[in-house]
Amino acid sequence: MEQIMTKGLGFSFVDPRVFDAHVSKHTTTDEYHDFWRVTVGPKEEDGERIVIATFHAGNEEVEVTLTVGAAFFSLNDEGLEGDELSATIGDSMALETLYDVVRFQARTLLGMVDEVLEIPAAAPDPVVKVMSLEDASDDESLVTGVADTPVQELS
Repeated sequence: MEQIMTKGLGFSFVDPRVFDAHVSKHTTTDEYHDFWRVTVGPKEEDGERIVIATFHAGNEEVEVTLTVGAAFFSLNDEGLEGDELSATIGDSMALETLYDVVRFQARTLLGMVDEVLEIPAAAPDPVVKVMSLEDASDDESLVTGVADTPVQELS
């Protein structure tokens, strides 16, 4: 019997957390831009995969960057790896729901500095990197590819 994966039904998550949040007001010539980068950890013995994601958006007046994480679970991800796993998580409703957490937090940060930035209702196309067990043994690799911008403190 062939297993059919329906888009969005493969994963769920628990315990979403905001690891870093930054907002800054500035004046530049940048037009609106955003990205959604996701790093997926190796599958643990209990079946969870730690997912760390960074969202960044900005325009000529303000930028906001948030890094969040959650434990993702699936009952049907056996044998998924590499590009197939990236695509499955990238298309999942779990990742879209994690983006909703980010969107809410981004609006809160923007309100703190009295700025408005139109955050898309749907997540931008994610760039998903799946880590292998070898990658996970290198502490610095946990954030490699998650964000190109340096982390800055709120001022």
